[in-house]
Amino acid sequence: MTSTRRLGPTLAGALGLALACAGSAGAAPAPAGACQLTVAPSSSTWSISGYNPFSSSPLSATYTVTFGNAGTASCDVRVRFRTDGQVYGLAGSGGQSLPYTLLDDTDNANATPFGGMTSNNAQPQLVLKPGAQQIIQYAFVVDLSQLPTDGDFTQHLVVDGVSGVDVLAEKQIDLTLNVAPSAVIGLRGAYVSSGHGGALVDLGELAPGRATTLLQLYVQSTGGYRIDAESANNGQLRLVGAPQWAVGYTMNIGDNSLNLASNAHFSEPRLTTARQDLLPIGFVIGDTAQRRAGAYADVITISVTPQ
Repeated sequence: MTSTRRLGPTLAGALGLALACAGSAGAAPAPAGACQLTVAPSSSTWSISGYNPFSSSPLSATYTVTFGNAGTASCDVRVRFRTDGQVYGLAGSGGQSLPYTLLDDTDNANATPFGGMTSNNAQPQLVLKPGAQQIIQYAFVVDLSQLPTDGDFTQHLVVDGVSGVDVLAEKQIDLTLNVAPSAVIGLRGAYVSSGHGGALVDLGELAPGRATTLLQLYVQSTGGYRIDAESANNGQLRLVGAPQWAVGYTMNIGDNSLNLASNAHFSEPRLTTARQDLLPIGFVIGDTAQRRAGAYADVITISVTPQ
């Protein structure tokens, strides 16, 4: 006899999670004519891998655990998860810890071992006759309320079946979230959207020296990153309609001066936490003497690469 329990809630969020099976401490062998409980996770690894925290993909996965009775007497057990002495949370190598949730489908119960063990009122009671099986499906959901660093985040768990104070059977599971190196950029401040993700920045009347702008580059990265800047006119503002007239300029992003005569770039190192940097953008205008009056323009492409 087989019954199936499926997880109901829609999972959203976001983290790659992987569960890796570890060795079981084991339960005492059942005497003849007794319940003989078996615990079999659907996979030794429950995982969400290569997760991009800036994507819209749901940060969840579903797995099952099959409980069976290989004995000759009925099994009456409660099901629970425990952290086996570890602190609750998906732990990263840099010391960051991410919260997660384990949801049991049938009762929509929260099986998460927040205090080191599933709470008593969320432990389902199973009655298994000899030869019977029951499948419980769980949703593994990660909370990304904070931007994580890239890499693996892991929680070691034990899922078991208990009768009274006796553990009848157990299996170890590793929950692991793998976050892929990821980065995004955006503009903040004084600019006008030009469509297709572009921005129009007004430098005012051109004069040699610094051109005042209220523009900033906002960078979010799970680690270090590289910024590349490329000028369509190789670092020159050209007169619209008469490109033979030009004014040279350089660009500053944060503390970095970029000569756009060729592709320019700079890098920021990895920190112990994810980076969220707000970098002022400025321009230094070159010689404007004996230039024809009119509107001068250039197109700059800025890109980011996680490192």
